[in-house]
Amino acid sequence: MASHLTQISSVFLPCVSAYHDQAYIESVFWTVFETEESPIRHIDLILKEDLNKPNCFYHIAFVFFKPLPTTDLIARFAADIESGKRVKVVHSEPWYWNTRKNTRPKQVRKPPRILSEADEGEIKEAQKALRNRRATDKHESPCGGIPPDWQDFYDHEDEM
Repeated sequence: MASHLTQISSVFLPCVSAYHDQAYIESVFWTVFETEESPIRHIDLILKEDLNKPNCFYHIAFVFFKPLPTTDLIARFAADIESGKRVKVVHSEPWYWNTRKNTRPKQVRKPPRILSEADEGEIKEAQKALRNRRATDKHESPCGGIPPDWQDFYDHEDEM
């Protein structure tokens, strides 16, 4: 192994089976990269329901990597991800994930707190806006289409 380290940008997996968990995703990348230690710092999984198939669930995943020993494979993967290319990672032949650079801004959540009367109107407006957005969104999931939050992500698919 080379002596210097490569930092891979975090990646987005738009459709991961609901049967797969963080440990499974970690084991796939560990096997692919053939590192001595796990290459994963952490994984965020978000459970979604396919809007076209009620009671059909899947995850979207955000994978964050540790700095890794540089190998040809890791360097090529990091360069492809950084350049915006879609990299297909076979996790269970013939199934694969379309892996891309995570371009979403980091979500910063406010800590739990007691809601003041001054904040209540702002909170209620934000809740109303979310409910209205959900009611008007008619997009599909990435397992059978594209979710509304990721439309921009797929708009440039043909350019790759």
